[in-house]
Amino acid sequence: LSYALSEKINIMGGISGEQRTTTHLADLITDYNGDVLFEGSTESLPFSINDIGGYLQVDGSFGGLGFVAGVRASYLGISEKFTITPRVGLVYKIEPTNTSIKALYGQAFRGAGPQEQYYKVPILIYGLDAIGEGLEPEQINTIEFAIDQKLFKKYKLRINGFYLDVSNLINRRLATAEEIQMIDPNLTSTRIY
Repeated sequence: LSYALSEKINIMGGISGEQRTTTHLADLITDYNGDVLFEGSTESLPFSINDIGGYLQVDGSFGGLGFVAGVRASYLGISEKFTITPRVGLVYKIEPTNTSIKALYGQAFRGAGPQEQYYKVPILIYGLDAIGEGLEPEQINTIEFAIDQKLFKKYKLRINGFYLDVSNLINRRLATAEEIQMIDPNLTSTRIY
């Protein structure tokens, strides 16, 4: 939806929803006769994941200054987390020099996928869902500054600087001896099959 508050200010908003169904996560089998060593999913298959979200954005301009500000609210069903991510941007156009200055700030996230959140491998694990702890979404923060200078009719010179910070990275690691015992008390070896 979009609504013009005035000639120079607009408001936009929207909602989204997604349902994903997982029917299979790979099992760990032996190399010799195909016996299943471990079933790959910590959840009963098939299962569905529902994500919902909405956003609101305001943009406009005053003289040589343009702006945009927005916020997105999302509920990630896979991690059962509610996440709010803001974004803002300012652009100042300096006339008659054909120069513009831009400043942007934004936050984003990436939720775990079913393979990362629910895949149970006794030695190599992504999060800790196999022992009852879900993964947090990855968080990304960005700050960007840019100066654009139009050169002649077809060319533009841009000087750009940015800062990027990523936290809660989802990665695979070796399980500790305590985690192995929680996953399977009969498992004593820490070797990878």
